[in-house]
Amino acid sequence: MNKIPKILVVEDKESHRLLIKRILSQQNYKVILAQSGMDALLLLGSDPEIDVLLLDIMMPKYNGFEVLDMIKANPQTKNIRVIVVSAAGKQNEAEAFLAGAADYIAKPFKKADLIERIEAQLKLSRSENLVSRVL
Repeated sequence: MNKIPKILVVEDKESHRLLIKRILSQQNYKVILAQSGMDALLLLGSDPEIDVLLLDIMMPKYNGFEVLDMIKANPQTKNIRVIVVSAAGKQNEAEAFLAGAADYIAKPFKKADLIERIEAQLKLSRSENLVSRVL
């Protein structure tokens, strides 16, 4: 039986969180919401089995880059696929990849683009898991 992918959405704006949840729930993903970087880190501490994390950059307290650094520094969470979702522009896109993000989606995004990028990360993750089990 295939497991339902878990997507953690880290976004400080409630309207954006709910919009993304509605889009992803229609795709039969299990969607978990966090309104801050600190909330995301606490959730990851209790459930490191997140398949993909959608991470906003512009957030209070810990910005997305600080959260990404902490995720990548933790052996339990470093392999989680992180897609940065931001309106911050090209400079932040390059910085996101350098920090370890798997992908970058500019706001405003198209529903189809969001779904395709998540699906691509899930396929990569499944492929890596198969290879690691064979080796």
